[in-house]
Amino acid sequence: MKLTLSQLIELFSEFLKNCYAPNTAVSYLRDIRDFHRFIIDYLGVDSPRINQLDRLSVRHYIARLHLDGKKSSTINRRIASLNCFFEFLRRRQIIPKNPLHGIPRPKKKQGLPPFIGEKKLGRLLDELPAGTPSEKRDRAIMELFYGGGIRLAELIALKVQDFEGGSFLRVMGKGSKERLIPLGSRAVNALQDYLKSRETISARIKSQVLFINSRGSPLDKRYVQREVKSLLSGIRSDLSPHILRHAFATHMMRNGADLRAIQELLGHQNLTATQIYTHFCPQDLKEIFSRTHPRA
Repeated sequence: MKLTLSQLIELFSEFLKNCYAPNTAVSYLRDIRDFHRFIIDYLGVDSPRINQLDRLSVRHYIARLHLDGKKSSTINRRIASLNCFFEFLRRRQIIPKNPLHGIPRPKKKQGLPPFIGEKKLGRLLDELPAGTPSEKRDRAIMELFYGGGIRLAELIALKVQDFEGGSFLRVMGKGSKERLIPLGSRAVNALQDYLKSRETISARIKSQVLFINSRGSPLDKRYVQREVKSLLSGIRSDLSPHILRHAFATHMMRNGADLRAIQELLGHQNLTATQIYTHFCPQDLKEIFSRTHPRA
């Protein structure tokens, strides 16, 4: 006798509790139960069985999500939950194959990050405190994010030897691809100032990682995210380290930098990824239009 969908969901619930983090388990189970409710209405039966499901019923469920106006991120999360459920059933040979296989997922819309003006960001960086060793460290971090356009993971992994006191920084990017980033005088000065006091941050430095905490260990990503957000709160309360990378690219673009050069500095494999970070604010577009259009 074939198990009902409800019975299989209970088995899946136990699997989630044992194999996934609590929040993930709750989210997946909530999505699967939403699918269960849809299938009851779709098939017109109170206790649908797994052999009554097919690829078409799954496609109709996804179509229903689109018709209900769900965001692409929500639909993708529901599909991910379903995929986990069907793979659970397939691996236990309850179903012969995953009905989601080959069904396209909606593309996630790429929104533009918040825009920060050059002068406003420059004033904020110039006014950062740099009295204590930890303040010097945090100022150097901010200057590197904006002055080098590096990623959070790249900053965390930096070693002392990656900066030799000159005007370049060696960065290991995605795919273990190394690149050299030129640094401006403010970033260089902030780094040199921090390195002079690095050994006073902790009595036990455990590695050659550039940025360390009071225990001498590498900084945690969450600490950096929290600290950068706090330091940028004078501009907006919802900003992250990534916004400084975006500002790096956008401000260079506005001042005439070649898009290919920005691509190289950011460590992007293709130009499409770079274009997401480089946009003009409305005032820029108005100035360009006035300067270049014959009927402006």
